[in-house]
Amino acid sequence: MKILVNAFSVAYSGGLILTLNIINTFKLYSNINFLVIAPDIDYYNKVISKNVRIIRIPGLYLKKIFRIYTDIFLIKKIIKDYNPDLILSLGNLPALTKRYQVFLHDNPLASVIKFDKIGYNGLIDIIINKLRNKILDKRLNNVNHLITQTKVQLNKLQEVYPDQIQKIKRKSIITPSTPDFQINSKGEIHNIQLLDSSRINLLCLSRYYPHKNIEILLDLAVIFKKSKSPFNIILTISPEHGKRAGHLIRRIRKYKLSDYITNIGEISPFSLTKIMDCVDAIILPSLIESYSLIFIEAMFFHKPIFTSDLDFAREVCKNAAFYFNPFNAENIFNVISSAFNKHDEMQKRIKYGTDIIKSLDSWDAIINTILKHRSTI
Repeated sequence: MKILVNAFSVAYSGGLILTLNIINTFKLYSNINFLVIAPDIDYYNKVISKNVRIIRIPGLYLKKIFRIYTDIFLIKKIIKDYNPDLILSLGNLPALTKRYQVFLHDNPLASVIKFDKIGYNGLIDIIINKLRNKILDKRLNNVNHLITQTKVQLNKLQEVYPDQIQKIKRKSIITPSTPDFQINSKGEIHNIQLLDSSRINLLCLSRYYPHKNIEILLDLAVIFKKSKSPFNIILTISPEHGKRAGHLIRRIRKYKLSDYITNIGEISPFSLTKIMDCVDAIILPSLIESYSLIFIEAMFFHKPIFTSDLDFAREVCKNAAFYFNPFNAENIFNVISSAFNKHDEMQKRIKYGTDIIKSLDSWDAIINTILKHRSTI
């Protein structure tokens, strides 16, 4: 049997970790040949095995001006030449094909109607995301099996694309397991010396995206500074993440918040164990997510979780997190301060997170869900 994995646009963040763990599990299926279309980045070298071959897409073909060619013509040619029995599409869009296709959806913006409500106020960003969603609207007709990571995300897709989702005969929800492949790697952190072990370090492990709502953490840092609190926020953003990311970094310097908010820059996804050893808790003020592996990572490393009181977080974390109003820095401060003054309650929630980890499916089980009914293709 031959399976084509369409991951040409998956190059960073949680989508990359999810994809690498899935591909790494393919080695257990020695009777299946996998061809992976992936961006030309080193991370994919770590998941090559005897039955996994990779076609690398150069960075030039991932730029907006060439992506239409890559998505429509190049991918179509690879599909024709390889003649797979099944296509697994990862990333924002399913492939344009009539072959049996499994689409693992992980783009939270696909179900957004009003982008300004989640921090997108730039006209170009809004146009690009709306155009992508229009394309998804059409491409869902090419999907035979839709997989989401939460029930919340599936419900939102059904609200925005009711006719298309109803036509898809098979729909599944998988909860990604612990990112074993990532956890077992021993990457280093270039700016590790910037972390102050005498402080209570709150890690926001994320690239910059408007919907991550990272700006509210600057307001939180101002409150930390005024109250001379022991807390310090750790960011992992880079000017390469866009103009707004660069502006946020400059604001930290402008308002002299470096004693309460430290930006160590983007880190390798394989430095997870190293960074978790250096922090005391995880904070994520996102306004929308399709899932966010950082919750599972925090539970695995027994770190308290502070996050937005929104449906996506509640479904994944349940009673394992401390929830705050993501629009109110004062509320965030009060929730964090209160939690660190209640040791027993914090340990209780960490323990609940450990129980969630134990209940997760293995990556092998996840692959079986993806490949289910393959014999009927």
